[in-house]
Amino acid sequence: MTTHAGAGTLRIHISHPLGRSTKAVRDFVDAMDGLGGGSVAVSHSAGLQLDQHWHARASEVLRSTNWLLLVFGERSLDRDWWLWEAGYFTAINPAVMKRMVCLHHPDLNVPRTLHAWRTIPASVAHADSLLREILDSRSGSSARPLLSSVQGKGIRWLSECLRHCCVPASPEPTIDPAHLIG
Repeated sequence: MTTHAGAGTLRIHISHPLGRSTKAVRDFVDAMDGLGGGSVAVSHSAGLQLDQHWHARASEVLRSTNWLLLVFGERSLDRDWWLWEAGYFTAINPAVMKRMVCLHHPDLNVPRTLHAWRTIPASVAHADSLLREILDSRSGSSARPLLSSVQGKGIRWLSECLRHCCVPASPEPTIDPAHLIG
């Protein structure tokens, strides 16, 4: 989990249930973390050490996060895992409501409580569109746009990795990650 990054860094936190989706989330974090020459920092729920100081570390991460992705897989019926992170993220900065996204398995009935925020089914097209929006959102930077740093099939591979977080039964993405950065 990356928590310290430079100014102008795009910070993303992935909130997910521990268990079946954890490996897919870690794979996506590894693929995204450091993208654009270190201008992307990604953290995730399983990366937060659960001890007596977990709440302080979690609030530090969420305070500096630009995007919060809630990841719901097909068996995410026990929904209480996301309440703290989502509530804290929106309470500290209500202006970021559009940057809290519930990405869910296409067959999952999304809880009505999440309809106040953006809900997106984890299809390849939707994951691709969301990633493009996130990578294009880094503002105030004179660096090359992040999206242009992902070449050719790289964005497709990242989209598949993101989709795999919600649809763990889907085949693993097969594109070599070495083709991601130009």
